Formats: sequence, C-alpha cells, structure tokens
Amino acid sequence: MHEFREAGYLPEAMFNFLAMVGWSLDDKTEFMERDEFVRHFSLEKVSRSAAAFSYDKLDHMNATYIRSLGANDLAGRLQRVMLSAGYNVDFVTMLALVPLVRERLESLEDITTLIDFVFKGIEYPVDLLIQDKLDRTTAGEVLKSAEQVLVNATFDEANLEASLRPEVERLGLKARQYFGCLRSAVTGRTVSPPLMG
Repeated sequence: MHEFREAGYLPEAMFNFLAMVGWSLDDKTEFMERDEFVRHFSLEKVSRSAAAFSYDKLDHMNATYIRSLGANDLAGRLQRVMLSAGYNVDFVTMLALVPLVRERLESLEDITTLIDFVFKGIEYPVDLLIQDKLDRTTAGEVLKSAEQVLVNATFDEANLEASLRPEVERLGLKARQYFGCLRSAVTGRTVSPPLMG
C-alpha cells in the first residue's frame, strides 16, 4: 500500500479499487464510499474466479478522484509532491497551475514530469520542433511568426488564441502543426498543459 501512495495514488482510489477487485455491488457501480461498501458487502458477491489486478483500472479510478478534489486540496497535494522532488514551488503558483493540469493527471506523481519545464531550463533536440509533415525551414517560420505576434500580444487565453490563429492560415498549416511546434519550443515536449491557459 505504501508503494502505491509513493507513486501518487490517493488512499480513496486505492481502497475503492481493492474493494472492487473480486467483488462488485452490481454491473454498473464503479465507485463507492467506504461506509457504503461496508453496508453492501456480502461474501455471496465475491467472485469465485481469480481476481485481475489492472493498473489501467487503478489509474482511471485515481484520475477520477484527483479531478474530484477541490483546487486548494489538489494544489497542496501537488505542491508536496513537487517539493519532495526537489522543486521549490510555492502554494500560490501551484494553485494557478491546477486548472491546467487537473485533467491530465492519473497520479499525483505525474505532476513532476508534466510541469517540470516551468521550474528548470529545458533542453531538447531541434528535431522535436519539427511537427508532422513539417521541415526545419517551416518550423523556423512558425517560431518567427509566433515571436512577432507575441511581442505585442496581451497574455490571456482569448487574446493569445485570436492573435496566433491567423498565422496558422497565413503559413498554410494545420493548427496542430503550428501549435505543436510552439508547444515543443516552450515546454521541450510534445505533451504538456494547454499552451494558452
């Protein structure tokens, strides 16, 4: 149990998952509170066949519990994970990041690889900037166009999107190519919290 907690699994998710391995209330109930489980549990509903331990199911349950946490609660938990990983992050910063990361977390530990670029310098191979069916020249044009737009842009989600979207059409690209190139340049990875958030 301790190793699961260390991996960022919430006690509520672990209990729910373990309670449902080899037992179920019915064919549609996926989540139960502890007292509800105690009230409904019966040996007759324990499966006679061997129970299967599915990490995918545990990840799904844990992600669901993470999304149900209040912003302050989640920020505090994520801050503790970041601090224990050696990142000096304050609660207010973590709270501001919660809306950007909440939907992408399967475990609390995911936070370290999801937002580490915010707290440290990033290095990555240049080829990471070259999105599907782009070449180096076009990737360079994407970055130059974004730089020109961002120099004068108002930094909020609506304005950034509205300012950059015409550049996608001007360069004759697909949005995923343009914004994928920007995501890689900003974060050093192809998957990250939303760029415009």
